[in-house]
Amino acid sequence: MTDGGEARGRHATTYGQGFGGVVLWTVLGSFVPGVGLIMAGRRALGGLVLALNVLLVAGLGVALYIAGLKGIIDFAASPSRIVVAAAVLLVLVLLWALVVLGTHASLRRYAHLTLPQRVMSSGLVVAIVALVLIPAARVADYSRIYKDSVSSIFATGVDDTTGKNPNVAKANPWADIPRVNVLMLGSDAGSDRTGVRTDTVIVASIDTKTGRTVLFSLPRNLQGVPFPAGTQQAADYPSGYRCPDQSCMLNALWQFGVEHRAQYYSKAKSDWSAGYTAVKQGVEQTLGLTIDTYAIVDMKGLQQFVDAVGGVTVPVTEKLAIGGAHDGNGNVTQYPKAYLKPGIQHLDGYYAMWYARSRFNTDDYSRMTRQRCLIGYVLDQTDPMDVLRSFPGIAKAAKGNIKTGIPLDSLSAWADLALRVKSGGVSSLAFTNKVLGSTADPDFPYIQEKVQAAITAPVKASPTVTPSASASPGATKTPTPSSSPTDVPAGEAASLKDVCAPVG
Repeated sequence: MTDGGEARGRHATTYGQGFGGVVLWTVLGSFVPGVGLIMAGRRALGGLVLALNVLLVAGLGVALYIAGLKGIIDFAASPSRIVVAAAVLLVLVLLWALVVLGTHASLRRYAHLTLPQRVMSSGLVVAIVALVLIPAARVADYSRIYKDSVSSIFATGVDDTTGKNPNVAKANPWADIPRVNVLMLGSDAGSDRTGVRTDTVIVASIDTKTGRTVLFSLPRNLQGVPFPAGTQQAADYPSGYRCPDQSCMLNALWQFGVEHRAQYYSKAKSDWSAGYTAVKQGVEQTLGLTIDTYAIVDMKGLQQFVDAVGGVTVPVTEKLAIGGAHDGNGNVTQYPKAYLKPGIQHLDGYYAMWYARSRFNTDDYSRMTRQRCLIGYVLDQTDPMDVLRSFPGIAKAAKGNIKTGIPLDSLSAWADLALRVKSGGVSSLAFTNKVLGSTADPDFPYIQEKVQAAITAPVKASPTVTPSASASPGATKTPTPSSSPTDVPAGEAASLKDVCAPVG
């Protein structure tokens, strides 16, 4: 009999009966479930828990090894699987918590602890359980947010698609699709706008075998955009999309589609689909490429995303107005609220949006460059841990602000293609005034010739640029001559690193 009057079990250990032993074996039993129970005398139960723990860890390791990176991507691309996995994880963590509590209770059965020691040991157990249970609950919540966001992003319902989808049943889903063209649109909506205005129009043409990608950027004020031959709108607009007041520009095509849905786009199932179809067909006729799918983001989504990842550092190479507007005759109708000054600056979402959007005292071509470069700066400065920590904010930015025509069941194949793009490299060709000469009377055969040349051109190595000292977040300094982008001949595709000034 012990001093407490309770008989020890015949399998109980003689170790761990003091405060130090209870703490030690509670902690060890938390890291390796089962060992604490064995030391507390519950050898059969402890052995079973330990064996199950070893089998679970080994099984998970083998599964990850067999699946490889592609298998992990396939799994992550399925919102339903993520939710199920999160639920299973939460159940396992709850079972682990019960084991930890049971281990600690078993170790204290015969321990002689003072009141402060009992309080401290109980607090230790609560802390250990909370350190694992709270993150597990957050993972479960993140899985729900992920599923809701993905459903919102991919549930677009646009009915004008090429049907060129990867075959996810094959080891190489893109084996039968040598090239895919993605239309990326940025909506510059505002209180002074009527309907959707696609002021950012970029097409990513991707070689699915190598991942090599060329970005084609079109100016918002492109006039005379052709309509598809044989359509009623082509017959009604034989010189392309033009108006006497010169308001019929590329960025107005979406609203044209919405307003003329019954007349020209009767097969569209919604105004949204009619607007997208009008822009898609105009871009196809301009570039001579078939658009396979799309991604659309509005400026609100861009602002929220940049805020979610903690901002972005950019080299502001010219004075940029925040706000401000002109009328059709160039007269100022609204003066800017403020300006972004030249220098390397760390911008939050609001100022990053204006870095990409501003054109009060610049032109569309400067803005086209800044928009492409901002994408590169965000990608370069955002690592996976930033994304993980910022996930709820990123999901909020995506939901309702980003749409894509990529089918949800093809998401794993697109994730695989994204890895190829990362290794294949990205070049860019912007159809600025230096290339077009005039946006009012563009030479469309010349544009298409440049597109084909950029797609088939061999990859050129980027020149080495010596960076200057990095600026701390929030710092401002005047860019040095070495921070200037490399001059690229007009009409030739170039790496974004050659086009955009480096941050440091």
